Amino acid sequence: MEWATLASGAGSIGGLFTVLAVAGLTALVMGRAGIAAIPAFLIAGAVAGPHALGLVGSAEDLGAISELAIILLLFGIGMHIEPGELRHGSTRLIIVGLASIAACVLLLWPAAMAFGVEWAGALALALALSVSSTAVVLRRLMRRRELHQPPGRLALAVLIVQDLAVPVLLIAIDTLGRIHAGDQAEASTLAIVGRGALSVIGAAALVVGGRLVLPRLLRQASLVGSDEVMLTLGVAAAIGAALATSALGFSHELGAFLAGLVLGGTPFKHQIGALMGPARDFFLAVFFTTLGMAVDPAPLAELWPAVLIGGALMLVIKSIAIGVSSWALWGTGLVAATAGLTLAQAGEFSLILLDSSSDAGLIDEHTKAAAVAIVVISLVLTPVPIMLVRVLRPWLERVGPPPWRRAGAGEASEPEEDGAIRVIIGGFGPIGRVAADHLQKAGVRTTVIELNEKTVRSHAQKGCRFIFGDVSHAEVLDSAGVRGADALILTVPDDEANLRACRIARSMNGEMCIVVRMNHLGKALEAKNLGADATVVEEVAAAQAMERVVIERFGVKLNVGRPDGGSGSHGPPPRRVP
Repeated sequence: MEWATLASGAGSIGGLFTVLAVAGLTALVMGRAGIAAIPAFLIAGAVAGPHALGLVGSAEDLGAISELAIILLLFGIGMHIEPGELRHGSTRLIIVGLASIAACVLLLWPAAMAFGVEWAGALALALALSVSSTAVVLRRLMRRRELHQPPGRLALAVLIVQDLAVPVLLIAIDTLGRIHAGDQAEASTLAIVGRGALSVIGAAALVVGGRLVLPRLLRQASLVGSDEVMLTLGVAAAIGAALATSALGFSHELGAFLAGLVLGGTPFKHQIGALMGPARDFFLAVFFTTLGMAVDPAPLAELWPAVLIGGALMLVIKSIAIGVSSWALWGTGLVAATAGLTLAQAGEFSLILLDSSSDAGLIDEHTKAAAVAIVVISLVLTPVPIMLVRVLRPWLERVGPPPWRRAGAGEASEPEEDGAIRVIIGGFGPIGRVAADHLQKAGVRTTVIELNEKTVRSHAQKGCRFIFGDVSHAEVLDSAGVRGADALILTVPDDEANLRACRIARSMNGEMCIVVRMNHLGKALEAKNLGADATVVEEVAAAQAMERVVIERFGVKLNVGRPDGGSGSHGPPPRRVP
């Protein structure tokens, strides 16, 4: 009996086991070769799918999980974009992102038509391939510590604009499909416009209602003190908004994005994002693997010349389009070219847009299979265009800003550091408050992570930046800026939470000073092994306080409660002391 039959006989659980096992093993093997997880999942699905080895007969049983993965992905993107940042963000960087998308579409559209694709399908392909991979690029930039350098900042800005544009691109593809089909089922163009206006009004009402209801619900959940309740409400909001926008004639993805955008203006977004992260990653692994299962290698055997040529052409076009747009509006030749080559690949959202293009009848299955293959190849080859920067660097360094920007070139240059020390404080109890107060008086830029929503609300306007969340979650620490911080002070009265936070923070920033408050000496030694520079043990600190009283009273030096006869701060001197 074939394995696919056994898996299908066990229902969706058997299929899920097979997908996860194949995806995990493939990603493990390819990860050793430096290939990112997303292209590994796609390749695993193509190899194990019904068109190849047949380990999984069909991905239909996992359709709900795949759809939920996209909902959570768009929800997360919307949630990490604050409306205030959109209003007060860098206008020029946003223009660069929009211009790069437009340039990519305008150049990729005729290129797709040159391969024999009709105009509507070619435009859909251009829209799908115009976005780059946020997951792959950001991981690479973080691993190489290039995220805060000028090319990294420029690439990040373009990626953010691309992610924001995905819901718009989904609507554009859906509209293009209706136009291409003639929308024969509808009475007239006026009827289409009228229905569209009603849909937009409905979506606006959904956003307004969400702003009124969701923050209040989540505030009550924070008072209950249950992460499970907050996570459940957040995911329910994403799914509910997805269903609502679907009923209004839009995509599920747009609803999830709008729900995330609503939560992006609340203090709960960091904690919900941290709680949702593992589940989202799991669902995305299933999604990309099942998406790879839809690839039929048979037609690709005939289309492989077009796939290779098309993939190379896409890399060249996107590098030039993004690089020239960035040079014309933002950076020097080196910065712009580095950003363009970094973002030359297609992205995970390209696969979603290709799926929508197929559903809209704009491209056939053979064209979709070839386009998916191009996306996979470009993701695997992401490091290759970046390597060209080293070769071209001597020539790129000679290219300054264009003539129309030379007079105001300073506006687009990298802002200089103000020299302020950046410290993150985990916990705003009595110890955290005293530390924050003293650091602020010393001119230190302070960010506080606190899990009490009332405390965050009452102190948010007092000079410190406050983030609602659990300091032991990686996503919360990342949102607080731990990668660029000079020091982290952990004052939470929970040894285990402090140990987790210490381990995660040290893995994210190997240079900053970490000071940890611990209740017991044994835990302090464990924190030191996890990367803490210094620990303050309550029982030792109490002994020191009592010793000082006796010294002041009698002038006699005692070694009370100090096993090593030294100070109560354990570990080597901090690397960087604020």
